[in-house]
Amino acid sequence: MYNSQRLIVGIRVWECLAFAALLVQIALPSIALAHGSHEDRLRGSSARIAKNPGDPRAFLERAQLYREVGRHEEALADLARAAALAPGLPEVALLRARLHMDAGLANEALLAMDTLIVGHGHLGEARRIRALALEQLDRRSEAADEHERALERLEHASPDDYIHVAGLLATLEPRTREREQAVLERGIERLGPAPAMVARVVELEQERGRLEQALRWHDRLRPPRGPDPEWLARRGELLDAAGRRLEAEAAWTSALYMIQALPASRRSAPATKALEAKLLGRLRPSPNPR
Repeated sequence: MYNSQRLIVGIRVWECLAFAALLVQIALPSIALAHGSHEDRLRGSSARIAKNPGDPRAFLERAQLYREVGRHEEALADLARAAALAPGLPEVALLRARLHMDAGLANEALLAMDTLIVGHGHLGEARRIRALALEQLDRRSEAADEHERALERLEHASPDDYIHVAGLLATLEPRTREREQAVLERGIERLGPAPAMVARVVELEQERGRLEQALRWHDRLRPPRGPDPEWLARRGELLDAAGRRLEAEAAWTSALYMIQALPASRRSAPATKALEAKLLGRLRPSPNPR
């Protein structure tokens, strides 16, 4: 179960990723490629507005910059100017909804996205913001449904998007691991076998008691240069859970040999030492390969 703090953090991370995709969609390279301080970028944006005051996207660009530094009133003012120049521009509604979310006004964001979706049902970003608003309102079941609809429509998505939705589904009662896994598998089919998604599928297969399937998924995580200690240790855990103790011990022993062959500087790293101790505890009797 997520606690409220974890959920809020997840939403914040999701929002950052989502707006990055939005900037690509509306072709604002000056933001995507800009360097320097926010004040420098704001001055540059203001100069572009002065040069072309009839361009609504210039105001939209500056509104986002204002949002980044918490100057929300100025951001809203620029959005109003952009809307006056180009009524019905979807990006204005999207950014205004983001500002509502920043202020904790999830109901206002939800209403704005409900209105936008009427004329732009294909717009995945609108559905994603709507889903985030539903999360803030603790309407998690509706949020999960809307996130799945958003993923179907988003032009750009990341492994984190699919992991977020699967994590949200894990908080629902009754829990349906099959649906969580289906979301992740769709992400893998679309984006390729991103390690974080595959590792979560392995966990879900194990939780469902489908250990042979978990092993097959884990094999997809095999490092390109060959097995490493962490991969072998995890494979040993799955083999052991499947009742294949001898194979598990062989995997753990191989992992232990690999660790003990490392240079002292690498072997003394805290994570490596912890893995070595875990492996020694797994093996019966503990081998002494020295």
